[in-house]
Amino acid sequence: MKLRALFILLFLAHATYAQTSSMGSSVTLPEIALIDIEPNNSTITLSIDAPTEAGLINTTKQLASAKWINYTSALPVGQTRSIYAQLSYGTVPSGTNLMISAGSASGGQGTYGSGAGSLNVNSSPKLFISAIGSCYTGNGSGNGHAVGYKLEVTNIANLDFNASTNVGIMFTLIDD
Repeated sequence: MKLRALFILLFLAHATYAQTSSMGSSVTLPEIALIDIEPNNSTITLSIDAPTEAGLINTTKQLASAKWINYTSALPVGQTRSIYAQLSYGTVPSGTNLMISAGSASGGQGTYGSGAGSLNVNSSPKLFISAIGSCYTGNGSGNGHAVGYKLEVTNIANLDFNASTNVGIMFTLIDD
């Protein structure tokens, strides 16, 4: 019994000499808004093929995943961002429309945006991807949103084979 009492006293004596310490710590999460075109920002070519038979015309040329839009977005809960598209230089040849579309997001994680459907691109900004929350899409081709391109003939009488031109499409990530 005395041995048990001695053990309890030693344990209590040791416990009274134990110390703890604490310190505050600060965690900062920055707001992030980054956008990128993959696999690079090189030029794509849309050229409507000549028909192989007299009396016919090919009216469209499509490229389905030639480019990918990757983005990273970190923002306060309840806020969203959008991506707008517009021509940054050049004009689409008369008698044609240049259409773009965004596929469903893949890769990464978080609250991805949704494509706005097929857009006729011109010099006015148009909503391309909406409702982007905090997320990242992953980097490179196969991640983010595939960008589809379509050149279509809308008025054959206005076509001019000498009117081939270069146009630039600018994608802008903005706060809603």
